[in-house]
Amino acid sequence: MTSTNVEVPDDDKFEKFQAVSPLTPPPSVTSDGSNAEEFAEGEDAPQFDVSEKEKYRRRRKRNNDACKRSREKKKQQFKMIERKVAQLEKENYELKLKLEELTKRCALTVSR
Repeated sequence: MTSTNVEVPDDDKFEKFQAVSPLTPPPSVTSDGSNAEEFAEGEDAPQFDVSEKEKYRRRRKRNNDACKRSREKKKQQFKMIERKVAQLEKENYELKLKLEELTKRCALTVSR
């Protein structure tokens, strides 16, 4: 982390402050708000990063599984609709044939 100590004259409130480059990443902060650099190696540092990553992986897996189920359900619904359309088209064709046959019969009886 690149930082520079800058003296601020005539203000005892701010004796020194760190000027941080806008390209410098912020210091590591754990999810409980404490600074990760506060813990020396070997101390019991919170394991939030690992658990957060694991939570994220589990959430992603659940979401991916849900998406997969949703896509499969959509395919099944589409296939069901296709079968229904085919059935209705067949029924419509048969009804048209029946109508044509009855129309011919009706014409024959009227012409007699």
